[in-house]
Amino acid sequence: MCPNHGDDYTITELNPMEWKCNNVLQGKKATAYPAMCDKLSDQSHIDNRVVVDGNLITSRGPGTSIEFALGIVEKFFGRPKALELAKGLLVVRK
Repeated sequence: MCPNHGDDYTITELNPMEWKCNNVLQGKKATAYPAMCDKLSDQSHIDNRVVVDGNLITSRGPGTSIEFALGIVEKFFGRPKALELAKGLLVVRK
């Protein structure tokens, strides 16, 4: 299943092969699960645990779930709310 390119936001931990079917990654920075990073045409952000680029939010996989969720919160509700939640979850976030 491919993310819908017409949606306002694409928030995903799916693999890059699935993203390519709707050109979701075209002109976007992204990261992916380490075994899939070689599928990204732009590999400049593959070491980042979470990448937010416009309406695309990506992460490296299950081990980044809390950071991924905080990235979503920050995108929709702002950095102060994400930091408040991170503090409550005992997550260190810069």
